[in-house]
Amino acid sequence: ETVVRENISVVMIVLNNSVLGYQKDAEKVKFGRYTGACHFGAVDHAAIARACGCAAERIDNPGDLSKALKAALERPGPTLIEVVTDPEAYPPITMFDGKLDAQASISKKQ
Repeated sequence: ETVVRENISVVMIVLNNSVLGYQKDAEKVKFGRYTGACHFGAVDHAAIARACGCAAERIDNPGDLSKALKAALERPGPTLIEVVTDPEAYPPITMFDGKLDAQASISKKQ
């Protein structure tokens, strides 16, 4: 709503995997499993953006992203591109990298 009201030309990309990925990853690292609280219901972020007056597109096919991004960059005002992604994909960055090895070393010493 704010970028629409202020007419800010910005392209926002939302990666929607219907999962709170970092929480899921953290629970798997710490507990070996994750809770159902990590999964979201079906949320159409592009529809929400359009309801606020923002141009928006929902991408289900990765091949469509380039065309949507090109159009968004040429369009004045704000645009949201929602990219539906795989809920089982592993996050590319995690604050837990190496911690399991460190915990194993500590456990062995004790």
